[in-house]
Amino acid sequence: MPSKLEIYIWLSDALRHSRGLTLEEIGRAWERSSLYEGKPLTLRSFHRYRRELEERFGLRIRCDRHDFTYRIVEGEDGGGGDMQSWLLDTLAVDNLLKESRDLQDRILFEHIPSGQRHLARIIGAMRDGMVLEMQYARFSDEVPYTTWLHPYFVKVFNQRWYVIGPTGRHPQAPHVYALDRVLSLSETGDRFAYPPDFRPADFFADSYGIFHSTETAGLVYLRAGARQAQYMRSLPIHASQYELSAEEARRLGWAPAEPVADAADGTGVSAGSDVGAATGTMTGPETGAACRGEGDGMGADGSGAVRLRPGDAIFSLRLIPTLDFIQYLLSQGDELEVLAPESLRADLARRARAIAALYR
Repeated sequence: MPSKLEIYIWLSDALRHSRGLTLEEIGRAWERSSLYEGKPLTLRSFHRYRRELEERFGLRIRCDRHDFTYRIVEGEDGGGGDMQSWLLDTLAVDNLLKESRDLQDRILFEHIPSGQRHLARIIGAMRDGMVLEMQYARFSDEVPYTTWLHPYFVKVFNQRWYVIGPTGRHPQAPHVYALDRVLSLSETGDRFAYPPDFRPADFFADSYGIFHSTETAGLVYLRAGARQAQYMRSLPIHASQYELSAEEARRLGWAPAEPVADAADGTGVSAGSDVGAATGTMTGPETGAACRGEGDGMGADGSGAVRLRPGDAIFSLRLIPTLDFIQYLLSQGDELEVLAPESLRADLARRARAIAALYR
């Protein structure tokens, strides 16, 4: 007999990968599934599982009265957020692996070792508002130290889990801690109140990766080669990513060798971009615009213009260039070039010279 969890996974997966299913279609899909053991999915059972999915996973299933189909409601009030989607995707894959044991060695996952020891305890403390005593060893320190942690939220980045929250007996601003550097965790018996106006997504809104900075975010302009541009369009590297149109590139003094292709919809806007944020300061360099002093549209040769190769694209990002972002840029080699600001361009040039010196 299938477990409730297996039924939750099956039902959510069936609805998430359809445009809506009627009760009859859900019943037929159930009879075709590997969970079917000759017992039909009754109307009463369906509605019970539907309610439990909302209670446990925040996934709202609603009936469309126009065609009497059931579908998962997306959006701010409909659940289906990043955490729920990640959890259900993980469970769905796990369920598929159990059904296809002969394929297990052909499906490879990234290993995240830091989540195995402390993640469950931290999430429990987050739920209960429990203060934890943490022994922590930074890579730069010879001796570990002990502090009290108010765990606000967790984040995964580059195969590492991190916990973010204020520390100490009189905590102030949240700090970031890598779980693979946590030596021990224990409950203190004290509790903390999670601030109702704190939004974890806002904490890293101006960052790439796990570094947090209180500096002011600014515009960064990148030239991407034809192949790298395709990668950036399919998977933006930051929520603020925006692809400049050919006209916007010219206005900033970056003249294409041939017309730069706009985004697929002809607007020069990539998915997930904030048009107002990107275009609000994009007046031409010749007018004394805000962009002057952030590179001034200068090429590496100081000629005042960047000559794009056929297929090249220019992207803007509004963020703080933290170490994670700098390391990402370096990892792309000559596929990505920083056009502005000049300070970031000079920093990367200095690092590139240091790397080149290692291989002389």
